[in-house]
Amino acid sequence: EVLGWAENRQNYSVDYKVLEGPTDEQAVWDKLEEYLSQEFLRQDGSPMHIKYSCIDSGYLTQMVYTFCEKFGSTRCCPVKGSDTMLTFVSQPKNVNITRNGVKVGTTMLRNLGSSIVKEQIYSMLKLKVDLETGEIPRGYCFFPATRDAYYYKGLCSEVNRTILNKKVWVKITDRNEPLDLRCYAYVAGYLEGITRKDNDWFQTQIAQMVPLREEFTQAPKKPRAKSTWL
Repeated sequence: EVLGWAENRQNYSVDYKVLEGPTDEQAVWDKLEEYLSQEFLRQDGSPMHIKYSCIDSGYLTQMVYTFCEKFGSTRCCPVKGSDTMLTFVSQPKNVNITRNGVKVGTTMLRNLGSSIVKEQIYSMLKLKVDLETGEIPRGYCFFPATRDAYYYKGLCSEVNRTILNKKVWVKITDRNEPLDLRCYAYVAGYLEGITRKDNDWFQTQIAQMVPLREEFTQAPKKPRAKSTWL
């Protein structure tokens, strides 16, 4: 999932993509590399790129490490969730990349507190727009009208229940990839400073953006199509 951020931590689900293929073979990783390198066009036509990404390293760990090292620690980070960790995200840990049992490089791993991140995601999903004033709350999540039921079932696929006097997250649907991906996308924003510094971060990024070309700064001559955003 590609998550776009605006002021006040308001966020947009820009895209949700399933890359099909066995993840223990190189072909699907080539698809991912191509996807992470593409441009996304804003409504005014200016391009935006994926600035930072997180990939679950709990399975096929060395393939994930190798892929992330290729992009570099400033663009792609392997992460591993922990239900018992009491912090949002750990400090980076240097881990070895091996091939046939031989060290060939290193990359930086981050552990994340899965329970804490999920609580944050669910609290944001519960936010509502004030229908009288039209005010959009801080942290509000926007989704395109084209997103299907599979996505939403997966996004809300777990509940926090008390079992044997202990709070645990329990799956209530078979597939929970959309929730996992939303957590990783949120953590990517956190590591970039978006959800920590908020408006200060946003204003700094705006100041650094390349000015739009003249044709994008003029009023459109034709009315735009109705937005598909809810």
